[in-house]
Amino acid sequence: MLFYDEDHCISVAVVPPFVIERSNWVTADAFDLAPLEGMLAYDSTVCALYAHAGRTVVGIVRGGGRDGDHGDGEGSEVCGEIVRTGVQAKHTKGGWSQRRFERGRDQDVEYHIMKVQEKLQSMMDDPVEMIIAGGDLSLTRKMLAGTKVPVIEKRVDVDGNPEDIAIKVVWAGRLYRL
Repeated sequence: MLFYDEDHCISVAVVPPFVIERSNWVTADAFDLAPLEGMLAYDSTVCALYAHAGRTVVGIVRGGGRDGDHGDGEGSEVCGEIVRTGVQAKHTKGGWSQRRFERGRDQDVEYHIMKVQEKLQSMMDDPVEMIIAGGDLSLTRKMLAGTKVPVIEKRVDVDGNPEDIAIKVVWAGRLYRL
């Protein structure tokens, strides 16, 4: 979403947390924030996936949009879990031992992907409207291969406990000054 005025005093681009469903433009004396406000009032169930080899956060976020307060002052209902497996760090030396090491690491990564897929299936018993993925996006694509749920990929760098990570991945947006 682009916002700018004729005098170029205000020029910003906003990348909202969810997909922009329609495109239009308006010339007015004030910024039309209705599309952004509507998007921030999102009140559905979303799966968050923040993937890294050996440590992946899987979370479910229900509601919590701009007006999604459930009466408890907290907003979103969130559950998050960490899937941990033993994946060796990358090897930088050359030769035969590096190739042998890489084969073992590849097997570790495949095992991690399988464990994350199992966790995703168990956490998505209730239907989710979409999956929002962050972290190592090439790894998330492997984890989500074959899924029929729409996926949004985000380049985010977050930390914290599993619930915090899930919330940050789902609600992350970007603001650019032009």
